[in-house]
Amino acid sequence: MPTLDGASSLAIVRRLAPDIVILGGAPLLRGEILAIPRLGTLNAHPGLLPRYRGIDVVAWAILNGDPVGVSVHLVDAGIDTGAICRTRHLALRAGETLEEIQSRAEQEGAQLMAEVVADAITWGRIEASAPSERHPLRRRMDEGRMRQVRERLAR
Repeated sequence: MPTLDGASSLAIVRRLAPDIVILGGAPLLRGEILAIPRLGTLNAHPGLLPRYRGIDVVAWAILNGDPVGVSVHLVDAGIDTGAICRTRHLALRAGETLEEIQSRAEQEGAQLMAEVVADAITWGRIEASAPSERHPLRRRMDEGRMRQVRERLAR
């Protein structure tokens, strides 16, 4: 079965010679395929990078009392470690559930991605800055902490 970064996919991407590749829910990719797009490979992430790398980042930010937001970044061989193109904070709304906030983060991430791509087309390059600090990778949140997040949102 072909994989996203397997030989057949690599050949297809090389043949297409894209300026930009946009990932959406893709598994980690090798450096070989990431090096093909002329301007880079982009990912929209539902957390404020570099602090909230990994998964369940909306819930982690809420649990920690930190701002919630989205980022668009260049993809490198790490997990959410590439140069950051743009971030945007999300205001939390009274009575909103975690699922509603996550959905809004996905929608806002798509909008931010569209803006980054439009700028890249206009300027012929992707503007991005290397993360100024390194933070640990967030792992899947356990049920006890997830319950705390839901309780915090219910208040």
